[in-house]
Amino acid sequence: VPLKILVVKDSMSKMISAHVVKSKGTEDDGYAVAKLKRDIMWLGYAKVNLKSGNEPAIVALLQEVLRGLKLEATEQVAEVHPAPYDSKGNGSVENAVRQVQGQVRTMKRCLEIRLRRRIPADHPVMAWLVKHAAWILTIRVRGRDGKTPYERLRGKPFTRKGVGFGELCLFRLPLKKADGDDGKLGVRWVKGVFLGYDRIT
Repeated sequence: VPLKILVVKDSMSKMISAHVVKSKGTEDDGYAVAKLKRDIMWLGYAKVNLKSGNEPAIVALLQEVLRGLKLEATEQVAEVHPAPYDSKGNGSVENAVRQVQGQVRTMKRCLEIRLRRRIPADHPVMAWLVKHAAWILTIRVRGRDGKTPYERLRGKPFTRKGVGFGELCLFRLPLKKADGDDGKLGVRWVKGVFLGYDRIT
C-alpha cells in the first residue's frame, strides 16, 4: 500500500511539516484539515497565503482549511495557485517533498537494521516516523543565514537532546502520576520508545 503524505512548507521560515493521511484531499474525520490548521497556527502568523497545486482534491483540502482559519485567530488568509501546467510553480514545495522522502527512507532503513526486520509502509509507526522526519528537517537543517527554520520562528535554537527514532530510552513520569499509591517512593523513571517530540509541549 503506497504511503500518502501531506507535506507543508512555510516559505518564510522554511519550516517543513509532514503527515500520513488516508487519502488526498479532505477526509470524513477531518484529520488532514485539523493537522494542516495546527501547522499554520503553530507558525503564529497573523496573515497567511496558502498555496497548493491545482489538483481538485488538494484544492478542496485547502478551501476547507481556509474556512477553518477564518474562524480562528488568523486575521487574513488567502488562497494562491500556480498557473495550470506550470511545473515550476511549486518548486519550493517539491523540494520539500524530496527532502521528506529522503529523510523518511533513511530513518526507516535505520530502524529496520536495528530491529532486523522489514517495516511495511502501512505500519502504524510510519505515521510517527514521517512526522519526526519533517521535524528533524525543521530543527537541524541550516540555511545560508546559519539558522534553522525553528530558530527563525522562535528566535532560539531547539536545544533538546536528540534521540534516535524508535530507540528505547528512559523518560520521567509527571509527578502526580509518578507518586501514585506509593507517594514519594513511587517510580519516577520508566522505559519507553522514542517516537519524536510534540511541538506544542
